[in-house]
Amino acid sequence: MKNRGFTSIELLMTILITVIIVMIAIPNYIRAQGRSRLATIKGNMHIIQFCVEAYAVDFDGAYPTDVNSVGQGFGFYFPGGDEDMQTVIGRFPINPYTNVPMVYADFLIYCYAGPSDNADNTISGSNDVDLAGPGRIRYGVYSIMGAWPWTEYGIVGSGRNRLSVRSQTAIYVLHN
Repeated sequence: MKNRGFTSIELLMTILITVIIVMIAIPNYIRAQGRSRLATIKGNMHIIQFCVEAYAVDFDGAYPTDVNSVGQGFGFYFPGGDEDMQTVIGRFPINPYTNVPMVYADFLIYCYAGPSDNADNTISGSNDVDLAGPGRIRYGVYSIMGAWPWTEYGIVGSGRNRLSVRSQTAIYVLHN
């Protein structure tokens, strides 16, 4: 009569192969998850850029200085917002690290001294600062002439380490 069960060697080899496959798959999954979160942050920055540009079209090329101040904020331009009367702030993007919609505190308003501050995307440059939480956005304005209206802006997003989102060694900065 032939025994049809597994031997202990066959069972151990099956478990060993399964463990090796899992050990290879988990780091790849973690890296893919991190890349998807960074892509979401970059997507959020593009949404913010779209709202800032829409604001500038309505205000003769002046960029907003705040998120939710009436007459100065781009928060009214997000989906569901009321950009005409500026009475209802729209829905902010989802923070990929908390999975909840961003709030006003997630937008760190900053005044750049000039174009060099906004364009400095080197490691430890002026844009590479602790943004106080992953998935937050730093939005800043400046004027080439040094006075209002604010004619230039910059947007920087933060990753898991709370520092600026990077593309290899450069900081990912949106600005015009």
